[in-house]
Amino acid sequence: AVVSTQSTGDEVPNIMRALGFYPSELEVQDMINEVKFSQYVETGKTVTEIDLATLIKLYCNHRPVFGLPLYKVYDAFHTLAGADGNAQIDRGLLLSLLQNRGEHISEPELAEYLASLLDLYGSATNTEDKMAAVEPSKVGETLEAILPEVLDADLFTEHILGFVPATVE
Repeated sequence: AVVSTQSTGDEVPNIMRALGFYPSELEVQDMINEVKFSQYVETGKTVTEIDLATLIKLYCNHRPVFGLPLYKVYDAFHTLAGADGNAQIDRGLLLSLLQNRGEHISEPELAEYLASLLDLYGSATNTEDKMAAVEPSKVGETLEAILPEVLDADLFTEHILGFVPATVE
């Protein structure tokens, strides 16, 4: 079998996610444009293929060096929950905020992402198998049945995002 060291620019976000870096849509567009216009000044043409060396350079230059610290997730959750001090948020409000604040995300996209995080698809790896496992029109109802009415930062980070709390020895 022949293995290529070239990939299309459109595959950059999937490759980055496979490497554990989950860029925002804005960061994805920045990376794609960086590759696309990398030779434009010299040649007047855009680049559609990316080689392994360029991919490694993109990854090293764009990924966070230390990842996302857990305290930042907690801080963001507390900000979303409001200033009342209880750091809890209503399920409906959280889903609404995730859809409408920052980068826009549609309800089906949000349902798909949460279903993946909550492992509603089981071992399904491709979109067709995932959609067969949970009917798209039922994902919202399934999420409502699984997510509690009120969430706190611990439940969100541990049970939804899947972060394992650090142990103190």
